[in-house]
Amino acid sequence: MEDAKRSDMKAMPAKPRKRLSPDARRRQLRDVAMKAFAAAGIERAVHADVAALAGVSTPTVFKYFPTRDALVDDVLDRVEVTITDLITQIPVQSQLSVADMLYRFASGLDVLCLTEPDLMKVALAWSVAFSSVRERYITFQEQQLDMLQARLGQSEHDRSDARILMGVALLYTRMHFDGTSDDVRRRYVDRLTELWAASPDG
Repeated sequence: MEDAKRSDMKAMPAKPRKRLSPDARRRQLRDVAMKAFAAAGIERAVHADVAALAGVSTPTVFKYFPTRDALVDDVLDRVEVTITDLITQIPVQSQLSVADMLYRFASGLDVLCLTEPDLMKVALAWSVAFSSVRERYITFQEQQLDMLQARLGQSEHDRSDARILMGVALLYTRMHFDGTSDDVRRRYVDRLTELWAASPDG
């Protein structure tokens, strides 16, 4: 009886794969590209990596992203938009204490690391990349510093606290992916707020 069932299953035609619309396919490839870049690295990920993860041919990926630069730009565009949105949601210091700002920032990073882990891994990798994408990162970094500086109420000539906060954010994000517990990360932010409050300008 089992042999007959197996024979019937073999005889059944394979269920045709549903064809995605061009827009849906592009969305799929964009999502998979982020995963490929998180796994292989910004410098090494290529169209073939995206194709393998998406289960499509490499020429299909080239159809939507004609060059590797186009693929890289799409991935980094989404990183920029996501990080910019996070910083934009933090009120300025006149509306929120520095301590509350730090907790708000940390909470936002927690959410992104849980909901967009591949994107956050690419963001980390990008911050230390010294390849052709370095110049673009420096430009983006300046934009982030401008936004953090405005929220901290610093003068336009003093970015020290903004730079510290950016460095803290990168380390805090790395702690997520290093397996650091929620409790340890929370104590890290607690200690940082204590140090900030004790500083002459705190």
